[in-house]
Formats: sequence, structure tokens, C-alpha cells
Amino acid sequence: MAITFTKLGHCTLPATRTIEGYSARDGRAHGELDRVVRACDAHVETARTEWLAGLTPYAVTHTGNRSVCGQLTDFTDNGTDDAA
Repeated sequence: MAITFTKLGHCTLPATRTIEGYSARDGRAHGELDRVVRACDAHVETARTEWLAGLTPYAVTHTGNRSVCGQLTDFTDNGTDDAA
């Protein structure tokens, strides 16, 4: 399994949220962590509906590092091919 790091969108504001994207597995909506994206307050909904499309999102408050909006970590084998 390769881990892919990329940047989505053009926003460079500091991230205030980390949104995890899970695919269903074994009948559970939060079965497997596929992607993690950082977003500013203005792009939380974009992250949930576009950047993590098809996944179950779970948002947590983002503190303690220097991530910017749109930073994506992809844990799937297909990388960011289907990330908008």
C-alpha cells in the first residue's frame, strides 16, 4: 500500500479541521480509513462533499501543526485518481 500526499484546491489558509474519510467495511460505515484532508473553516463542506466524495466523513478540530487547507493524505492503492 502506497501513501500519497497531495494538495487539493487553491486555498492557502491555515487548516482548522481535519476530516477523515472512511469506506464501509464489514457492515460498518467507518470501516477503513482511506483519506485524511485538512480544511479551513470556509472549505469544510467542500472537503466533506467533494474531496471525500463517496466516503463517510468524520471531522475533528485541527490543532498543533502548520497544515494548510487542501492537504490530502491518501491511503488507498489508487492514490488521488478519483479525488476532485
